[in-house]
Amino acid sequence: KIFIYVIIFFLVSTVNNLNILTNRVNLFDIKIIDIKGVEESLTKEIYNSLSFLINKNIFFLDQNTIEKNLNKFNFIEKYEVFREFPSFLSVKIEKTELVAIKIKENKKYYIGKNGKLIDFSKFESKTKLPYAFGNFSEEEFFSFLEILRINKFNINDIKTYYYFANKRWDLKLHNDTLIKFPQKNLDNFVLIAKSIIKNKNFNKKKVIDLRIPNQVIISYE
Repeated sequence: KIFIYVIIFFLVSTVNNLNILTNRVNLFDIKIIDIKGVEESLTKEIYNSLSFLINKNIFFLDQNTIEKNLNKFNFIEKYEVFREFPSFLSVKIEKTELVAIKIKENKKYYIGKNGKLIDFSKFESKTKLPYAFGNFSEEEFFSFLEILRINKFNINDIKTYYYFANKRWDLKLHNDTLIKFPQKNLDNFVLIAKSIIKNKNFNKKKVIDLRIPNQVIISYE
């Protein structure tokens, strides 16, 4: 009988120890995922993409899968994921800056500063953005934008970007001035355009045509 009692005690103790161990393990299962930095509608999208983490052990998260799921959201500039023990996951999102609106296949997209196209329906810009027309890549757009910025052209003056098949750009300004740039030596011609615009004798609603070598043609539209 004593032997039987010892076996029973051992089994009961083992079961209790397993329950305690299981409870301790469950203590570190993720129960809450908190998303910060974006609107409620976007928060729900991001939460749904990370919901697979619920009840997963906080010590053994698949970082690659988390990054893959977050990187599919084009409106994200950067993010940080924090573990708050024992069972809380905090995700801080920073949205990318919107720089223009692109029309592609009759559909509107934002061009983000992160170089990605963002569905226009995702959110509304708080500032009035220029439109960009033409079959250009995001790399070509940002290359042109960088040239303008390096040469201190006022980006806020731009109403519309036009890109042409021969790989050159036109700019329409808010004052209705149209600037026609050539394909090459853009740095030099951006400076020329700036100089003309700043000239007190320059009237608005004119065309500045810089496409012909060694000539600057100014005319009315």
